[in-house]
Amino acid sequence: MNFIDSICKALEDKRDTALVSVVEQSASSPRHAGASMLVGTEGLLAGTIGGGAMEHEAIEAGRRVIQSRVAEFMDFDLTNKDAAVADMICGGRMRLFVEPLVADKPTTVLFQRLRIAYAMGDAMFAVVPVKASGQRRLCKLASPEWPLPIELRDIVRAEIAKDGLAAPRVVKNSDGLEFVLSPWRCPSRLILVGGGHVALATARVADFAGFTVSVVDDREEFASRERFPEAAVVRVCEDYRDCFKGFSIDGETFIAIMTRGHLHDREALQQALATEAGYIGMIGSKRKTATVYAKLKEEGASDADLARVTAPIGLPIGAETPEEIAVSIVAQLIEARARMSGSTRHLAPSRLCFV
Repeated sequence: MNFIDSICKALEDKRDTALVSVVEQSASSPRHAGASMLVGTEGLLAGTIGGGAMEHEAIEAGRRVIQSRVAEFMDFDLTNKDAAVADMICGGRMRLFVEPLVADKPTTVLFQRLRIAYAMGDAMFAVVPVKASGQRRLCKLASPEWPLPIELRDIVRAEIAKDGLAAPRVVKNSDGLEFVLSPWRCPSRLILVGGGHVALATARVADFAGFTVSVVDDREEFASRERFPEAAVVRVCEDYRDCFKGFSIDGETFIAIMTRGHLHDREALQQALATEAGYIGMIGSKRKTATVYAKLKEEGASDADLARVTAPIGLPIGAETPEEIAVSIVAQLIEARARMSGSTRHLAPSRLCFV
């Protein structure tokens, strides 16, 4: 269950909660701006803002906000003596926004819309008035038609022009009213090409690491919902030369190729190079990689095309078992995801596709 699912489940169960988000961060704080956690009356429900004494204080604030239904800011200076006494010695500063999520119809519908947007791959942002009387609004990042007052619309446009609204921030209108702009980007997508033992382990680890996983194989017994219960999409392809049919692949999509043979790997890689995927990896030895590359060059692939491929896939940690190999692969995917996004993701799962 991803972070948005956790929020929706609480709201659909008629449970009031609080959303705690890092809206400002400097130096070596435990988490970057955009990190979030969900708090219930019983404590932490999902996510994290870094753990330790600071998170404990934020959980208590969340409980308080659930009762008061009034949003709060919390400021932490992790550089001074008080921080050292409290065992918060990471350094840096953090500002948290603690907002109540009342389990009423408008709030529930808003987060259900956000869940659908995640499934569709749409980047969204919320405009949250700090004053309790305001109404939270959800907008599609790429749409020019936002349900916002003209002045606030202009403010949002200016913030998007700065950095694409890469992280949450606090803005004010001409009346001095504060709003939190909170981006919710869809999870990174991972497509696993091939449904064998390594793909099975990789899907589980990748899902745990916040990727949205898709799996495609040309064998029904290896591409089934029973085999990959954590996958968002499980698809049987007739041929690996058409394995990405029906997938929407962009620069934030990860592809990991791990079929049962060199020929299928080459066919899948040829298809992957025709997409805009931000990461393309292929399992196998250096010798196998050289063989596949040589054949692709004969068929017209350029050095620039092959430079997009990470092969052999995974970090060199001496992995041998499928589970160990999965850890090495997902660690590399996390590294690539952080590099691609600048570590400014709102807690959102990524999409992983294995062919």
